[in-house]
Amino acid sequence: MTFLLKDFANESLPINLENYIKRKIFDCEIGFGNGRTIVQEGKKHQERGFCGIEYSITSIKRAEKKVKREKLENVLFIKSEASVAFDLLFKERQFNRILIRFPDPWPKKRHIKNRLLTRDFFTLAANKLKDNGEIYIITDDSGYRDFILEELRVVPHLMPVFSDGYRIKEPDGMYTRYEEKWRKMGREIYEIRLKKSEHPETNPHIIITRYSHLPAIKKLEGISYKTIKDGNVILRTGRLNKIGEKREIWIYLIDWHLFQKTKLILRKDGNRFIPEYDKDFLPARSFELLRNLMETFQ
Repeated sequence: MTFLLKDFANESLPINLENYIKRKIFDCEIGFGNGRTIVQEGKKHQERGFCGIEYSITSIKRAEKKVKREKLENVLFIKSEASVAFDLLFKERQFNRILIRFPDPWPKKRHIKNRLLTRDFFTLAANKLKDNGEIYIITDDSGYRDFILEELRVVPHLMPVFSDGYRIKEPDGMYTRYEEKWRKMGREIYEIRLKKSEHPETNPHIIITRYSHLPAIKKLEGISYKTIKDGNVILRTGRLNKIGEKREIWIYLIDWHLFQKTKLILRKDGNRFIPEYDKDFLPARSFELLRNLMETFQ
């Protein structure tokens, strides 16, 4: 089974994974690539449920083929940024293990802000771990390894299992295609294991709202190329285009790390334009910014 975020638009969040996989114990693998390891784990531990988080739809399709070939009923995939899924979808104390194999190290200095494994994410992940649960990370990048260990210094909820914070990973047969490649090249693989020591309370970054009625507007001037910010919530509008009697404009909705876009159609009705939009997305606080913007053009 594969789910997109929009599939949960009408669900009560956070979701209950037991409604999707009839298991009591769940592990999560972030960035599972072509699915080799999550399928191996799912096949080996039929008593567990496995939730895979991956942003690449190409990788998900490849992994789906492996799941179908093995006839596994204990694996599901969610297409999402990991930080969004953890903030929005999962209950506290949901997972026994969180596995992160070869996360993108974003080695260039200007890209470090894109790294997933920061103190904020570790705190969020600890909230989703069961008591005494573990996070397992492997990387071949010594710079990212050291960055991770430095971030963990200010996260009291997770304690490194190894005395130096990491150890060289020994061959165990549980290889991603990256590990297989790096081992053939003779590169060292670093293993980090973290054990949850206390439970952090966290506040959600993404606030889902009910769908709201968008007001009809009379004035179209000024609606194009708007940027409205409210903390980590951003609304951006594109160019207003005329299509016959209608107008259309792309709307970009940003809530923390959740990025969505939808096309807004403005249908002429007398001396006003009535908005129509695709409801197949997750409505968050950015949608309220859109409603507030349109109210200024009534």
